Amino acid sequence: MMDSFITVLVCSLIGFLVLLNVGASYIVCKTYFEVKARKKYQLFFIWLIPFIGAALAIYIHRESWFEERRIDKIGNHSNISNSEAISHASALNSGK
Repeated sequence: MMDSFITVLVCSLIGFLVLLNVGASYIVCKTYFEVKARKKYQLFFIWLIPFIGAALAIYIHRESWFEERRIDKIGNHSNISNSEAISHASALNSGK
């Protein structure tokens, strides 16, 4: 009875770590890097040190990843053109 509980617990933990690593790998693969080798090293680190590597990769890329997703959802819903926005902003700044 206890052996089956431990087996289920260990399998659940391994499954969680694999899902966490897959998620972190996906985030790293979708992030743009100036140096291409950096992506390879981060993926290696994620899979070499399962929980810590994935947690660090997600933490490091959280701002850029979630910012890109937020911008994609919001989009550009402006009703004025860029030139109108610039002229409006310069008028506000010249009034100060």
